[in-house]
Amino acid sequence: MSTFEPYHQQHQEILALVTDLMTDLSPAVVEARAGTILQRLSVLSEKIRIHLAQEDLLLYPELLRHPDQRVRDTARRAMATMGDLQQVFRAYRERWPEPGRLAQDPGGFIGETRTVFEALAKRMLSEEAEIYPLARPPTRPG
Repeated sequence: MSTFEPYHQQHQEILALVTDLMTDLSPAVVEARAGTILQRLSVLSEKIRIHLAQEDLLLYPELLRHPDQRVRDTARRAMATMGDLQQVFRAYRERWPEPGRLAQDPGGFIGETRTVFEALAKRMLSEEAEIYPLARPPTRPG
């Protein structure tokens, strides 16, 4: 079974970037700093892309082969309820490709950004609370 520390560390890095971006989610700031916001969003996007790919291609398949049925069932439920966040995030980024688009509709950008960030936070919190603890190998006494 793999270690979960890299996934946890990636969650912390993503959360820090999301928190930083959230401070700029006001119409006036989006209009004035759209280019900078998109640059920071690109950094976040790459981290999310790598993280979700690792989880979807490595972590979850490993959990589905776990010897404990409870872990397998939890992984299946998580996969079914979380949906394809990678696809959602890609579509979001495609709708906001350039600074001018953000400046034209800062309210739309802000609303969609909050929705996407909430889905991302929900997935990370669920993994931290439900998936990672179940999948850790039991500690041996002594």
